[in-house]
Amino acid sequence: MNLNHLQAFCTVAQVKSISEAARILHMSQSSLSYQIQLLENDLEVELFTRTTKGVELTALGEIVYEYGQTFLQLAENLKRDLNNWKSGQERLIVGASSSIGSYALPCTIYSFKEK
Repeated sequence: MNLNHLQAFCTVAQVKSISEAARILHMSQSSLSYQIQLLENDLEVELFTRTTKGVELTALGEIVYEYGQTFLQLAENLKRDLNNWKSGQERLIVGASSSIGSYALPCTIYSFKEK
């Protein structure tokens, strides 16, 4: 499965229009349609129902869309982590509720930074 085809598919699924997705992705409609066709052939499923109003996901298309979003996010995370490692940067993302964030988190971050 090609991640570029998956990205194209997810964009079409989000905007529900091949022409609009082609504009967003800076490619021709025919090229985008071909990428989706290749993905459909690869997965051996029909991903969209084409109508005069645009496209709608099929039941199997909805499954592929959910997994596709996850795959694309993981690929983005992988690229980010590799780039951070190559550049020597480390990144810590922390989330907390307002009470913990106001009182407990500052001390925890300070201790972490000292270590």
